Amino acid sequence: MTEPERIQFMHGYPIPTRDHAALLASYRLLRDPTKECLPVSLGPRGETTFFEDGEVTRAAFMARMAGTLGHLSYLVPSYSRLDGFALARTLVDHVITFAWLSADPRDRLPTFLRDSFENLRRKDERSRSRGDGALLGDAERARLIAFIERVDQQMPDLWPRSKKADADWREPVSALPKDLRILDFKRMYHDVYDHYAAYDHPTTTGLQVFVHLAGQPVVATVDGEPERDREADLRPYWIAVFAFAQALIVSHLASRRPRLQSLKRALGTIGNMRELERAGRLAVTVSEDGTVNITASDDDTS
Repeated sequence: MTEPERIQFMHGYPIPTRDHAALLASYRLLRDPTKECLPVSLGPRGETTFFEDGEVTRAAFMARMAGTLGHLSYLVPSYSRLDGFALARTLVDHVITFAWLSADPRDRLPTFLRDSFENLRRKDERSRSRGDGALLGDAERARLIAFIERVDQQMPDLWPRSKKADADWREPVSALPKDLRILDFKRMYHDVYDHYAAYDHPTTTGLQVFVHLAGQPVVATVDGEPERDREADLRPYWIAVFAFAQALIVSHLASRRPRLQSLKRALGTIGNMRELERAGRLAVTVSEDGTVNITASDDDTS
């Protein structure tokens, strides 16, 4: 394990503690490569929507994923396992779709747009049929319908998208440095999106977190507080780090943004921090002005 360079940054809310300093620092480290992907500006071209330009759609995906990651950072101090999994699943959904779309935008962008436009059209029809009025103006509705009728491909479900994304990126990612060959969208689907679905929906699995069993005979108590386990509680927030990292790798492969050097620096530092944290050698100090310093300590403080 290599020693990471000293990490220093100003932080407002949430204030990092030793529990989650490496996690919050990882979120910040991923912001710099993300900045290389934005902003994107496009003038009128006469299309149905601006999303027909692949650069706009790509940038919007990056902005949405980065926004979700940022909002996860606000939840970190709450140790909210269930809410963390809900947002982590949202992020994984976008990451897989972004990877699928980016592998063949010429063919898949129209399919993605058709699915979105058809969804808008159906909602508009339902609103009109209920007498609640139109959600789309007549001219916009006509443009969307014309686009839908021109595209005859259906967008695959998320599982087939994950399989296709793995197959499409297998060869391109093999050319990257070994520590960046981490793309695995099928596993992301199985281990996160599918596995944690029960926590995200009304099920006894999710409710069980709030049911405490103790005593002999066993008594079930619900007091409003969830069960606590530091590693389990922070797991969805680390999942989000590595899911977003895969989106950045895809973005680099598809557009050369962010730069390879930025990715290597960010992901290398995150990996080192994670190892130091597990070894109990992560030293964290927060000064009065809000400056956070993260370094490697000489002693095991676990």
